[in-house]
Amino acid sequence: MPSLIIATTGLAFGSGLQSQTAIGAAGFAVVTDAIDAPVLALLSAPGTNPPTFTIDFDDTITVDDVVVFQYAPDPSFVGAGEATNTLQAPELLAGEITEVVSALAPGLWYFHAKVTSGSQSSPWSNTVSDTLGSSYVSTYYLLGF
Repeated sequence: MPSLIIATTGLAFGSGLQSQTAIGAAGFAVVTDAIDAPVLALLSAPGTNPPTFTIDFDDTITVDDVVVFQYAPDPSFVGAGEATNTLQAPELLAGEITEVVSALAPGLWYFHAKVTSGSQSSPWSNTVSDTLGSSYVSTYYLLGF
């Protein structure tokens, strides 16, 4: 979404961060708008293993932009696992995607996401933490008589 800049004051209004360049005495012009950070939310019940998340992104995102989702037992995300999702038209219309990771070791985990578009990246989303229980795997036996 382009930002509105009032020429007489140079004040910028709109989403994202704006950089400005002087264009003479007339005022300022918007050079670039940064990609807004996505919003991450836990969709599954707390402690569910594997967890499920929604990742909401802004309306500047386009087809073939990539959502990067990271998860780690360390809040600084050192050695984080990573999943990527190249966005398609139906996801853009929805304005969000659902992300499910594989079952993780029980314990406290941290999760965040960002969007990349060409050479630009959004800031990381909010960090969500969840203490995961053991994953449950069903085993069925077929008994013949």
